[in-house]
Amino acid sequence: MSQIARERIEILFEKASERCSEDRQDLADRYVELALRIGERAQISIPKKYRLKFCSNCNSYLCAGEARIRKKESSVNVTCPSCGEVQRHGLRG
Repeated sequence: MSQIARERIEILFEKASERCSEDRQDLADRYVELALRIGERAQISIPKKYRLKFCSNCNSYLCAGEARIRKKESSVNVTCPSCGEVQRHGLRG
């Protein structure tokens, strides 16, 4: 069951990426919502490569070019265009 859930989560995030390039933000957000719900029901976590692609506050998909990114010495700050939430991702090295 968890393998099927992981595959569906991957498919939904790929579709969200496609819709984002077509200026269909509402549909991309819906795909993220469905992926999170599948993860909850299967009791699996969203892979890190996908966790960085949506806002943890409003669950909005962060399209390339819309999210504001600021690079500091030890972290990258990503600002969500929908809610204004700032996510900080640490850099290694």
